[in-house]
Amino acid sequence: MCTTGKSGLFFHDVPGGTRKTFLTKLIQAKVTPRRKRFTIGRNTTKAKESRRNRALELSLETTIRRSQAAERAATRRALETDDQRHARMTTIALLSATARAAETEDQRRTRRAANASSMAAARASQTEDQRRRRRSANAASTAAARASETSPQRKRRRASNAACSSAARTEENEDQRYRRRTTDAANTAAARSSETLRDRDNCLQSDARQRALKKGVSKPLATQWALKAFQYNSVFDYAGHLDMSLGSARG
Repeated sequence: MCTTGKSGLFFHDVPGGTRKTFLTKLIQAKVTPRRKRFTIGRNTTKAKESRRNRALELSLETTIRRSQAAERAATRRALETDDQRHARMTTIALLSATARAAETEDQRRTRRAANASSMAAARASQTEDQRRRRRSANAASTAAARASETSPQRKRRRASNAACSSAARTEENEDQRYRRRTTDAANTAAARSSETLRDRDNCLQSDARQRALKKGVSKPLATQWALKAFQYNSVFDYAGHLDMSLGSARG
């Protein structure tokens, strides 16, 4: 004879004539945990309360809260595996792309202005060591990204950068142009002052190659142009020749 109970099956008659009752759990039921009730209303109320509290925060309280949140995030990210980090970054990238695709021009302008303002405030409060570490990290990540670029990706990046630079420079006023050129000159002078002879030679060769590619100039054959300076021809258009550069000395 067999009866069922909450915990399993009760067997009262066992072959062999014994009347001993056995409790045998033949099947371990896998009961799905009860789902939590949706708390949309409470979450909305909590979010509203959080926003209201943050609007009333003092500057020091905001700084403390953000520091604590940054520490918690840093702790979580330090324990991430590579797969978890990749999944998190992919999710963030998808969410950002979706949100930006739905932006209007006013929203995009507002977002960029807010980002620029917060970035300027953060950089203004940086120490020299923090600034140096940030620039080193940026340079390393940029170098790594460019080293893994394909030729089409590099071409698209350069075309996009050129278009952005051209658009930005057409909107410059005289003061902005003067400040930009002054800053560029100072940065170039600082970089050149710390160059070694090898670095300077590589830079000059790179500049020469870029100018040659831009103008379509090829390296002239020595036999072709030997003693041409002493064989002036009034009919020949020297200024229009690709291998000629009148008024400047070639190294």
